Amino acid sequence: MSAIEAGRGWLEQGVDDLSVAVTLKNSHPFAACFYAQQAGEKAVKSLFAFFDRSIPRSHFLDDLYPQLAEVPAAEGLLPPKEEVRGLDRFYVPTRYPDAWAGDKPSRHFTMEDADEAVNMAEKLVGPLVVFLARLRERNALREKSKV
Repeated sequence: MSAIEAGRGWLEQGVDDLSVAVTLKNSHPFAACFYAQQAGEKAVKSLFAFFDRSIPRSHFLDDLYPQLAEVPAAEGLLPPKEEVRGLDRFYVPTRYPDAWAGDKPSRHFTMEDADEAVNMAEKLVGPLVVFLARLRERNALREKSKV
């Protein structure tokens, strides 16, 4: 599998996760928050794949962003970390009752939280969808020039 195919796989799953988040934000905000976090994480990880780097095992943007410094070609493709770092708070507590002293996550996340999470995920996913489209276009032009 090429680096572009691997990156596309990560990004497309992130797009799917974002779609689920949007679908769930009014009915199950806690789940929308989690899927938005997953969308953002997978978008960032797609950059490692696109540039043929190993995918970090962390799930937190606070860990992933500094590692992107090792991928200079990825510079400028994502918003500043400060604009999206809030997604990290939706990884664990949206899923586990013991994150809330025995209470369930569905009682702690609101539609406003879901809107915030989806907005942050869109800031990560959107530019990379454009990036992927440009990569595909460039590769198609290269293939045409070979003929």
